[in-house]
Amino acid sequence: MVFMRKTLFKASCFCVATILKLWGRTLRIKKVHDDVVQKYESQSKKGLLYPYWHQHNFCLAMIGSLNHRSISTMSSLSRDGELSASIQRYLGFLVSRGSASKGGAFALRQMVRDIKSGSHGAIAVDGSKGPLYKVKKGILYLAKLTGSPIIPLSCYFPKKIIFKSSWDQCYLPIPFSKGVLIGGQPFFISKDASEEEIENIRLQVEQELLNLQTQAQHLI
Repeated sequence: MVFMRKTLFKASCFCVATILKLWGRTLRIKKVHDDVVQKYESQSKKGLLYPYWHQHNFCLAMIGSLNHRSISTMSSLSRDGELSASIQRYLGFLVSRGSASKGGAFALRQMVRDIKSGSHGAIAVDGSKGPLYKVKKGILYLAKLTGSPIIPLSCYFPKKIIFKSSWDQCYLPIPFSKGVLIGGQPFFISKDASEEEIENIRLQVEQELLNLQTQAQHLI
């Protein structure tokens, strides 16, 4: 029975990942400030760090699965996290397990290795359980340990299915719909940055993500 459950779980995750990947190929995405992203990608052998709001998980997973460069991300140790991690792995992501409340230090160390090896890092910075639109410090410590720039990301699709019962109001874009993917200004953290400096940049990243969210809605 255990073997059957595990087999069914893996098969289900594979099917979901395949559907999301095909779904993502139908989306018509307008990329804004992509030149900034391309500039830093071409200049660095290390990966870049992309913070985003948790509600964009499905959307950015679809887009990220089509990326030519590997992406390292983090998923919690909960049951929901196991489901998410399995789907993300089938989408081609490198997944470290942990969160701010449990296992975060281990996941952070794994992501540092991935990023230094050339993978991009993508983190839902208000996850895994909120509060909504409040940046946690994990990605800032990643920037301090790797020297990689933080480039906030946001996206917007006017035609979407919203899961209103979820804490983050996550959504799925309607197939073949138009959307915007927008990158923000880069942030850098020195290896000897103090906690006060890290907190200051955390607030700036948070505000930039909020600004991008608003900008994206006016670019369709």
